[in-house]
Amino acid sequence: MTNPTAAIGLTFATVDVQDSDFGIFLEIVRGLNESPAVRGKDTVVPGRLGRIARNRIDDVLPLELRGIVMGNGSTDALQRADFRAGVNIIRALFSPSRAPAALVATLEDGSTATISARPLNLVWAEDVASLSASVSIELESVDPDWVIA
Repeated sequence: MTNPTAAIGLTFATVDVQDSDFGIFLEIVRGLNESPAVRGKDTVVPGRLGRIARNRIDDVLPLELRGIVMGNGSTDALQRADFRAGVNIIRALFSPSRAPAALVATLEDGSTATISARPLNLVWAEDVASLSASVSIELESVDPDWVIA
């Protein structure tokens, strides 16, 4: 179930990444409002002022998700087991070797923004050993821009 505290709901490959109990809670921090990078560049002619403008084509949109993975349970053993399960879910879901999948953001106005994205890497920082960790996930769009519905 999506966490109601999230300003923008988020799923990747149809998996909700904002658990209501904060076991896994990711938010998009880069790429939602930015423009895609472009292919093509202007030509510089030595001895001539300015540049000769060339075509630019939308190419790729860098994306970043950040959040936490936290173990929940009534005992330390249950919390550690839940934490490890959450880490394994994130590692499998955002494996850099996987095929691109749909990243869907439910926006503030209730509309959805969808983009096909490929995970690039995960960076972990354990906050409390085997109980809680921060994670940053870099993705790259396959499509040059979001589809808003």
